Amino acid sequence: MTGRFLGAIILNWIPAKTFLKISIAVSILGFLGLFVGIQVVAMISIFLIGLGFANIFPLIFSITVETMPARSNELSGLMVAAIVGGALIPPVMGFIADLTSTLIAFIVPLACILFILSLSFIKPKESILI
Repeated sequence: MTGRFLGAIILNWIPAKTFLKISIAVSILGFLGLFVGIQVVAMISIFLIGLGFANIFPLIFSITVETMPARSNELSGLMVAAIVGGALIPPVMGFIADLTSTLIAFIVPLACILFILSLSFIKPKESILI
């Protein structure tokens, strides 16, 4: 809730694409803090991960619809499908945690956020927008 409220305020001054990259950076910083091994740092890191993740979905949705407004209905359907895809991540984390440890299982959402970061640097081709 804190992340969403702060995100709504911050978006008054920062473009959505820039804020997406900042949110991802905050999440990655949080993930890295988990691996330090100090309890206080881990608690702060969990807060940072939540703070960074809070705005990822709304930012991706708004950036996508803003990029292709003529296809907003189709994009809305795809984003709902992405929510269902996100339901697959926790079982994968659980499987990896069972094989190794809970800490190692956090590599799964870290890989997901790194994937989203890489996508944030890709510019759509003009032919897609038509």
